[in-house]
Amino acid sequence: MAFLSVPCVTTSEDTEALTRLLLSVSVCYSNLPAKPAEEAQKHRLQYEEMVAQAKKRELKEAQKRKKQLEDRCKLEESIGTAAQTWNQEILPNWTTL
Repeated sequence: MAFLSVPCVTTSEDTEALTRLLLSVSVCYSNLPAKPAEEAQKHRLQYEEMVAQAKKRELKEAQKRKKQLEDRCKLEESIGTAAQTWNQEILPNWTTL
């Protein structure tokens, strides 16, 4: 049995390319019968469904990361505004408050 060296995957494009590579590399054993066409079609459909689910999951995760980034930016902006108010209005008038 041959072993493949699997590189570190960093992006969804890399993941998809690696998946296609691993699925295209098929090891045929001489002591096993050929896979029936129906089974091969079934496996192709299962693979396509897995890829579709992975893309859907990646899209959801990307949307979640985008929302988290937007929320973080809003929080940082409000903190900056509060610090500016504190430094320009509260601290200079500390003795009169």
